[in-house]
Amino acid sequence: MPKPAKSVRDTYLYNSMNKGSYLDNNIKSILSKGKKLTPNDLQYEVSTINKYYKFSMKKSVLKAFEDGVLKPIVLPEGATEKVSASVPFLLYGGNTIGAYVFIDNHTQYNKTSDTYSIDPRKLYCLLESAYIAVLIQKNHLVLARSNVILNEGAAVYAHMFIRVLNKKYALNVDRRAYAKVLFLAAKFFMINILGIDPGSASVFNYALKVADADSEMLVREVDQRFDEEKAYVDLSAFILFLRKNAYLISQSLAELTLRDYLVDFVQLYQSSAIFALEHFSYFMFAIDSVILGAYLNNQAVLEDIVGKSGAKIYTQIAIYQE
Repeated sequence: MPKPAKSVRDTYLYNSMNKGSYLDNNIKSILSKGKKLTPNDLQYEVSTINKYYKFSMKKSVLKAFEDGVLKPIVLPEGATEKVSASVPFLLYGGNTIGAYVFIDNHTQYNKTSDTYSIDPRKLYCLLESAYIAVLIQKNHLVLARSNVILNEGAAVYAHMFIRVLNKKYALNVDRRAYAKVLFLAAKFFMINILGIDPGSASVFNYALKVADADSEMLVREVDQRFDEEKAYVDLSAFILFLRKNAYLISQSLAELTLRDYLVDFVQLYQSSAIFALEHFSYFMFAIDSVILGAYLNNQAVLEDIVGKSGAKIYTQIAIYQE
């Protein structure tokens, strides 16, 4: 049985970026000072979405916006706070779950007419990604057991993870090393992000499929070196285990550090994708931006990784729209 969905605040990355409560205080200030926009404030954008977009969740997303479940927020003119691109939305509530959607980075304010404008596609992507986060929160235990999420999700995550390493360490020239890292990254996705029991046989089998290894023996040794209670606890531990076991994968990884990996990750995918490394909802934001063509991350690089798998994951989650 998978664990319940975790909060983004439970991730290593959030806590690392939240030193001195920086992120918490920033978000608190934004929620306090920001203006929550309604469909009436964004009439042109909503009209454009209604008229021209044919996305399968459109009606549900716009209804959630109209009902106040999704709350787009902009900061007042002259505000000193800055909304981090790494936090495009944040869930709220207990029995009633909704999301604050931070659209300030993409919104223009016209002082003369006292109106706001934003690219309709970017607005829709931010709203839909937040809506998907709500669906994931409500249906996480079911989604985490879905063959589509386990298979396609693990594959997208593993290839997204390894692309950063491949660019620096050229792992693709060593087929065996490449397969091992794909296998381990797929396991991290299932254990850490989806919350699957590390001892589940399905974790090994799905990860082996993602790795496309010639035989189980190729990954068995390195798999046994990764303590399932420690190596997958967070991203920092996972990177550490990769470095410590470089001699079983590729000696070049002996130089790997978390800081270097994160710097390279942001350079490759942009900062808006950073929480995709440790949280399912933000992983889906990266995928959704590609599917919708919103260019809220490095669309050109991610398109190749997301491929047809992204649409399959999206469709699986869309089943639970309200």
